[in-house]
Amino acid sequence: MSARFIHLHCHSHYSPHNGTASPELLARRAKVLGMPALALTDYCTLDGIVELCQAAKKYNIKPIPGIEARVAGKSRANNESAFVITLLAMNKGGWQNLNQLALPMVDIKLLEKHSAGLICLSGFAGGEVSRLLTDDPKGDSTKAKTVAQWYQKVFGDRYYLELRNHGIESQQTLFDQTVALGEKLAIPTVATNDIHYIDPGGWKAHDRLLRQKDDGIKANKDAPIMGSLLHYFRSTKKMLAAFEGHENAILRTLEIADRIEADICA
Repeated sequence: MSARFIHLHCHSHYSPHNGTASPELLARRAKVLGMPALALTDYCTLDGIVELCQAAKKYNIKPIPGIEARVAGKSRANNESAFVITLLAMNKGGWQNLNQLALPMVDIKLLEKHSAGLICLSGFAGGEVSRLLTDDPKGDSTKAKTVAQWYQKVFGDRYYLELRNHGIESQQTLFDQTVALGEKLAIPTVATNDIHYIDPGGWKAHDRLLRQKDDGIKANKDAPIMGSLLHYFRSTKKMLAAFEGHENAILRTLEIADRIEADICA
């Protein structure tokens, strides 16, 4: 495989009030940028997967069915009501389990019951491990290690710590903490970009969706609500630049794509 990166965390307009592009446009962009595969991970829904698979066939890329799942939190002695993780189907069994987890909210018992055939990425700022790292002023959270080890036990070598670099200064410490945790627990890291629109200028349309979802948002209309202009479909070159020194996390996107069987949702 000559490519060096693929996107594993991507929202389409099937993510309610949270994505602006169709799966067709996202697949076409992947093809134009020379990426051999693309994951669609809409928020708690698989509604866009059929369109992704049709577009992937058209553009001769591998479709990776996924979701950004919302997991109930309070079960592990924290104050958050929910966290997010990224789930990708590896095979037909994983696709069936993904359908069982495409709900507004799942708990850890349901996640454990339907974990077979799924690759799990930890999420980043909104993930449970990340929140626990952020909450620990010393940056060495015992709770974060315990939770990460639970996911590692459930998913085995199908569990990855998700790294993102959207140029948000406040998240740099979390990035470093996540890398350190991965090294300490021998959990591989993987680079993702939280995509919500195709081109850099798409943040304005995305902001309008977010404001429709929550009319109580008070933010500078000249700056993105999500704090970054980088939630677009970045090229391999730009992702490599953003993850300089962490090239293994970039290359693991290809490792994950290779683990996905073809025609899962056919």
